Amino acid sequence: MNRDYLHYDFANDDKEILISLRQIIFPEAAGISENFYRQLLKKEEAVRYISLDIIKFRLIHSMREWLKSILVPEETDDLVPFMKRMTEVGRVHSRINLPQIMMYDAMRDLKNFCVDAIQKSEQDCVMKIKLINLMNRRIDLAISLMFASYLEEHIDTERNSQSLRMNLLGSNIILECERARSLLFDWHRKAVAYLYSQKLDEAPISLTSTDFGQWVRYRIDVYFTGIAEVEKLKETVSTMEQLYTIAIGNEENRGTLIALDAKVNEASSIITLLSEHVQDMERSRDPLTKVLNRRYLNGVLQKMVRIGSTIGKPFSLVLFDIDYFKNINDTYGHTAGDHVLSAFAEILVESIRMNDYIFRYGGEEFLVILADSAVDEAYMIAERIRVKVEKFTVHYDNQSIPFTISGGVAQFKNHPDFNQMIEHADRLLYEAKNEGRNKIKS
Repeated sequence: MNRDYLHYDFANDDKEILISLRQIIFPEAAGISENFYRQLLKKEEAVRYISLDIIKFRLIHSMREWLKSILVPEETDDLVPFMKRMTEVGRVHSRINLPQIMMYDAMRDLKNFCVDAIQKSEQDCVMKIKLINLMNRRIDLAISLMFASYLEEHIDTERNSQSLRMNLLGSNIILECERARSLLFDWHRKAVAYLYSQKLDEAPISLTSTDFGQWVRYRIDVYFTGIAEVEKLKETVSTMEQLYTIAIGNEENRGTLIALDAKVNEASSIITLLSEHVQDMERSRDPLTKVLNRRYLNGVLQKMVRIGSTIGKPFSLVLFDIDYFKNINDTYGHTAGDHVLSAFAEILVESIRMNDYIFRYGGEEFLVILADSAVDEAYMIAERIRVKVEKFTVHYDNQSIPFTISGGVAQFKNHPDFNQMIEHADRLLYEAKNEGRNKIKS
């Protein structure tokens, strides 16, 4: 990583100035944090991401500790733990989808509050300038690390969100691609028949007005965002339209028809590439259970948090774990264990609604997101699944394999960082296991 901030050496900062800066900022950290969030809440867009309760019970304390943490390092070896902390803050901001412009504005306000605290101190003017310069350097270093990790996390999440969209719709998109190809060839057949013999009652309509043309115009951008072949297909369709227009007005149109035929085949090849891309995304599902991979989780939870925060729709998640799964593998074999995993995944698929999501979260762990479900309803759904599993037996290789599950249920509580929900569900799952397993806790 060749970034300037990786060459920052805390040992080069004047220790005397750093100590003086701590003596000024540490006692004022709580007040600076309160002023920071008071100023932030004046921005209308900030209300989407934070609330008074979250600020009061969590964020003021977190900001106070963060502010102190940027003034603690003083040795060269302090850079690595400092980087880890700031990187995690950036990831949290990305998970809650906090706009970067809001982050920039907030950090500028924070600098101003720190400068105010320094200006009110009893230091002389020269020392105040040194203190402000050091404070700004430390904050700028933290911002650089936070924004770098924010961007990396955001890009990964966006890429996975696009992949998820295709994954969820995969088989339908493949069918649409084949239907589009059929429509293209049908138009081409009619166009060639008309241009060669003029026996049709009227010329076929322009390609862009056909169902195929409408599919290219309105659908492929939705399905294939950011894929180079999309623009190539649009260009090819535009060229076919031009060739067809030229051929209609030209009796000597053999050369034009040959060119049109080549472009139709080119468009067909591009559609094949798009279909293969969808198939690649389909293969990125969990190969054993066919549910979604964990890497799609952030994108889905960001969407759910955004909906929940904006229109007040509740949602919950359930973290399931197959009880004594290691014993199943040891007793019946790993192939039998795979059958148990697949059977549980099928039960989950049968038990949830179209707008819910299932993820393979770990080895024998599955995470289910239940849309429009408060914790009580989510608990009942999870309990029904638990009972269904308890009554189910996997039959493999002349063996009957019963199994049970435990689960923890957590509801969205308007905290912008969805990791809070996952951690809460994980704690409840741990409690369920400690209380004997085959249990759901909420």
